Amino acid sequence: MNTAMLKGILLVMIIVSLFLAVTSYSPIYLMTLGIAIFCLSIMPKPPKE
Repeated sequence: MNTAMLKGILLVMIIVSLFLAVTSYSPIYLMTLGIAIFCLSIMPKPPKE
C-alpha cells in the first residue's frame, strides 16, 4: 500500500470519528479519533530530494 492511500483512509476515519464524537456522547469514537490522529502523526514522511 502506498502512503497516499493510507493517509486518505486515515483522514476519512478522522472525519467520520469526529462527526460521530460530536453527534453522540460515546467515548469509543473519541478513542478511535485519537488513535487515527496518532497513526497519522507517526506515518513516515517521504524523503526530500
